[in-house]
Parts: sequence; C-alpha cells; structure tokens
Amino acid sequence: MKFTKIFPRYLCLVTAIAFAVSFCPSLCGQDTADSSAGTKPAAQETPDASTQADATGEKTLDELLTQWSEMDKKLKEAESAARADGASEAAKITYKDMVDQAYKLIDQIQTSAVAAISKNAMDETAANTLLGIMLNGSLRTDGDKKVLALADTLINAGLSAELFEPAIKSNRLSPFGKDLFAEIMIRHQEHQADDLPRVKLTTTKGEIVVELFENEAPNTVANFISLTKAKFYDGLKFHRVMEGFMAQGGCPKGDGSGGPEYTIKCECNEKNARKHFTGSLSMAHAGRDTGGSQFFLTFRATSVLDGRHTVFGRTISGMDVLEQLTRNATDAGPIPGVEADKILKAEVVRDRGHEYKPVKVGDAAAAPEKSGN
Repeated sequence: MKFTKIFPRYLCLVTAIAFAVSFCPSLCGQDTADSSAGTKPAAQETPDASTQADATGEKTLDELLTQWSEMDKKLKEAESAARADGASEAAKITYKDMVDQAYKLIDQIQTSAVAAISKNAMDETAANTLLGIMLNGSLRTDGDKKVLALADTLINAGLSAELFEPAIKSNRLSPFGKDLFAEIMIRHQEHQADDLPRVKLTTTKGEIVVELFENEAPNTVANFISLTKAKFYDGLKFHRVMEGFMAQGGCPKGDGSGGPEYTIKCECNEKNARKHFTGSLSMAHAGRDTGGSQFFLTFRATSVLDGRHTVFGRTISGMDVLEQLTRNATDAGPIPGVEADKILKAEVVRDRGHEYKPVKVGDAAAAPEKSGN
C-alpha cells in the first residue's frame, strides 16, 4: 500500500479524541450543578460511570482515553518517520499498522462512552468524548450514520442542545458537517416536542418505523398518512433497491410506473426543507410536482438529491431491517430473477389528531398550514 493512501486517514483520526477533551468547556471543568446542561454537582458520593471498572475487567473510559493519549504521541512519531525523505517501506508499514490500531481503540472508546451514558446520563467525560467523535465523523460524508446515532444517544440521555453549539460553531466543519449538526439541532427540538407522526412498515425482513416531518413537509406527510390509513401500501414491493443508495417502494404496479392516480407538489424548495441523510424518507417522482405514492429510504447521505426530492421523514427504528432489503436493481435497471421484498402492512402508530388530507395538483384548496416546531 502506498503511503499516500494511508496518510489522509490519519488527518481525520488524530483529532477524534484529542479535540473531545477540549472543545466543550461546558462539559469539562464545571464545578456547579446545572440541570439544564446535564452536569453534576461538584461533590459526589460515588464516582461517575467513566471511572468505574467494568465487572468483566474491561478498561474504564478514563483508562482508554489515557491509552489514546499515549498512542497519539506514538502515531505522531510514526507519521514523521513515514513522511521523511527516503522513508523505508518498513516505516510506512509500521505507521499503517498503528493507524489501524488507533481506529480500533476509537471504536472501544466510543463503545465505552455510550455505555457510560446509558448508566449515567450526566456523565461529562463520556458526553464530551462522544461529541468529539461526532465532530470528527462529520468531516466525512460517509460518517453521518455514526454521528446521528451518537447524537440520538446524547439527545435521549437528556443533554441540553447548548452542548452541541461549540461543534456547530467550529471552523473545522465542512458544509456537509454544518448541515449534519443543523439536523441534529432539529432532532433535539423534535425529541423535546415528541409529537411527530409515525408509521410502522412491517416488511418481509422485519419492522421499520419512520417518523414524519410534518413541520417542514405537511402536505407530503398528509399524503403518506392518508394512503397508509387507506391500506394503499399493504402488499406492495420494494421494487427498486440499489446497493449503497436507497430502497424504493409504493408503486401499485410494482415496476415504478404506478401511483394513486393523482400527484402532489414538491416541498423540497422550502427554506426549511430537510436534507437527505442515512435513513431519510423521501418522495420519488418523475419530475417536479409529480409525486404520488412512491417513496424511498436512503442507505447513506445523498446530498445530490437535496432540493430535488422532498424529505418527509426518517427511520427511527429498524435501520438494520432496511439494510437487509434484497438488492434487486442497479443503474442499468432491474436485476433479473431477484425476488423483491414487500411491505406486508403499513400502519399509522401516532399522528397529531387531525385529518390528514393531501392537497393534490389541480386542487383549488389552499395547502395545509405548517405546524410549528
């Protein structure tokens, strides 16, 4: 392996944990209690979860962070040796092996931090560490799945939205990273309100639950809920499932050419339109304002679709089920002989208690009012 292929990995790696212990002073070194920020009083009878040894003998989070600090020094030395003029192949191989070890250590640190948060929602070291890992992950467009999952861990633990602000204001964030942290802030607000509609899709591979963005895409959500309540989706195929892209369903003909015999307008050009991340639920169409019943669920972030397709929800459980759906298509078209998975049943498990009736293209009625956050 050429050195040029491994050095960029280290550029992303070196700050994953080091940045975690310094970028958020509201989590580190605060001595007073603040229930809104999720911090602990200075005086405590028992140590926090990050310092308690696991019963199985696993290292504590603090121990792992100390190990990271030591490894970081060695990585920098190995990097210098591997980048030096006339560096030996052995030096490059040594550096590559150390980078691989460092990534494994970061995985251990992440697992330990998540476990600490689950034991104690106010664990400062763990929260700070996860925020640092999230910031590092946001530098890569393929890192959104991990970042959003860790954000859910912190949000569900009750951390204040203010704790995400240092990351959002960081000049290290790329445009994608800024979009990602903006999405996290919206999800924090939605978690607080806890009132968005939800639909459960029981598929041949298991259950997928999606939460619907009624605040930003009210008409698209009204359309999806009305079709679900009418049992429109029951028995329909995921007729187009493409590796590394998305799973598309909702066509009554099973080939991508059908719909509910009406169309609705796109809501993807509104100022508050949501963007495509891993697990997003979005409308399929044949051109602007031609959406009907077909939708797709993304396997990865697909920013190229932002402003072109209306994101109207996200997967909140069953992402593993979504990823198991049989791939039956490529860019060239359907794969012959591959049987498609089906939606056995679609059901609304929560709504906001009002009528969901979509405004169709050609209707004289005004579009439904947008709900506030």
